[in-house]
Amino acid sequence: MATYRMDTRTEEIEYFSQDVMTNMFIVDEWIYFNVYDEETREASASYRMHSDGTDRTKLPYIIPAYNICDNLCYLDGYIYYFDWDNSNPDDERHVLYRRLISGEDQPVLEWEPEQGNKFSSICTDGQNLYIVSESADGARIYKQSGSESEILWTGDPLIDISYDGGYLWGRECLLEKDYDNLLRISVEGGEIKSTFIGDEYNNEYFNIAEGTVYIVH
Repeated sequence: MATYRMDTRTEEIEYFSQDVMTNMFIVDEWIYFNVYDEETREASASYRMHSDGTDRTKLPYIIPAYNICDNLCYLDGYIYYFDWDNSNPDDERHVLYRRLISGEDQPVLEWEPEQGNKFSSICTDGQNLYIVSESADGARIYKQSGSESEILWTGDPLIDISYDGGYLWGRECLLEKDYDNLLRISVEGGEIKSTFIGDEYNNEYFNIAEGTVYIVH
């Protein structure tokens, strides 16, 4: 196994690296990724590599990768990610941590959800963080600008949020239905601008880039 890449203009696929690059995210011209031990199936090391395949450098920490959706994002030199509240082993809340992407510091507890809630998804528009907090009754999206936060939206549980062109896109898990809606929510005011119904589209798999949404149908 190895990592390959494709030019979307020509659809030509080429070999890129002998590394099996997992938990990958890209910042500017740098690719950050984990390498897994084949026997233990756990991340054994994390690296960054220039997008031209040069300057492969081992990081001083393991990139966080947990079995919850949209666990990590990058903003202004820091990675923000969810983890268990390590200060309380009996508390199953996901809390928000941050650390320098260079790894030259220790993780810092950035934000804890309210009692009975847990964080489930995070993304950024390059200036603000958008964080989904869930409870048994539904969900909220918080818009965090620096140290200030506001509730942008409330509704049924919402996962897999992504930002594109002034909107948040996410899967709304309807509590009374056996399917999901795909919502488009304005980051200015939180109004729902459009809804794709789950019984018409399988919204379990979707992505968005440059104004185009890709949905499994």
